[in-house]
Amino acid sequence: MHAHYFITYKHNHSYSLLTSQLLTMANHDLLILIFTYLIISSLSLIITCNAHSGEHEFSYEDSSPDGPKNWGTLTTDWKPCSGGKSQSPINIDSKNAKDQPNDLKKDYKDAPARLYNKGHNIVVQWQGDAGGISINGSTYKLVQCHWHTPSEHTIDGKGYDAELHFVHSNDHKQLAVIGVLFEIGESDSFIEKMTASKFKGLDASGSDLGNVTASSTTTSDKYFRYSGSLTTPPCSEGVTWTVAEKVKTISKDQIELLKGAVDHEFQHNARPVQDLNGRTVTQFEDKEGSGASSILPLWSGIIIFVQIYILFSF
Repeated sequence: MHAHYFITYKHNHSYSLLTSQLLTMANHDLLILIFTYLIISSLSLIITCNAHSGEHEFSYEDSSPDGPKNWGTLTTDWKPCSGGKSQSPINIDSKNAKDQPNDLKKDYKDAPARLYNKGHNIVVQWQGDAGGISINGSTYKLVQCHWHTPSEHTIDGKGYDAELHFVHSNDHKQLAVIGVLFEIGESDSFIEKMTASKFKGLDASGSDLGNVTASSTTTSDKYFRYSGSLTTPPCSEGVTWTVAEKVKTISKDQIELLKGAVDHEFQHNARPVQDLNGRTVTQFEDKEGSGASSILPLWSGIIIFVQIYILFSF
């Protein structure tokens, strides 16, 4: 009886001990499994965020420690953002703009492009020769374009709903940017080529757009010119700015498309206007893009008509 009880007790005790050990091991393995899962999930989230938007080292919140007023203090490379004297954007006072001869020549081409989501803005990057512009005999090749909502530049104190920047670079890595302002109205044909499906799930890996040209979007009768900077960190100066006077239209849906694609904190991604600091803003007319060029065919037609009339009158 006692021997049987002892054997039974010993068996049960050993079983309980083994079960306890197994449970302890199971709990230990389970904890390791859960911990590993959390690490992998966190890393995946970080990778996903970085792939979607890159590292957000700055913001557009005025009250934020990394807002526009503090960009120049975030890293030594960004000092121009706070200490520069030729910063962009600016308010363009059209009444005080000085007249100058037209020195802008545009020669854009259809070229393959990709659409990217940088997190803080949407970018079209050209993959081939998309042509470019010539300023004072210097040729700048079109590299990319991107949007800001609302506009960064203002004209006579008035801001607009969006601004599109066409960024060009020459052989000396100098930059020239054409800025185009937009207000709510009819749809913009340039954005229409990029269907909503192109924006859905868009990240830093990009999406093919096929052949794209900038020719029609940059057309204006008059332009303003000044020397400025990049409007995002590092705010490098020496950028030749050309801002189109003609304000184009963009639909509300297209504005929401641009805002909805970027990260929430960057749906307002416009830097405040900067001090002019004595810089000169000039203005010039684009004869090729204005109605003046259409007068020549009209006069040619009148002259031919008069010649025919005279010929058949005698």
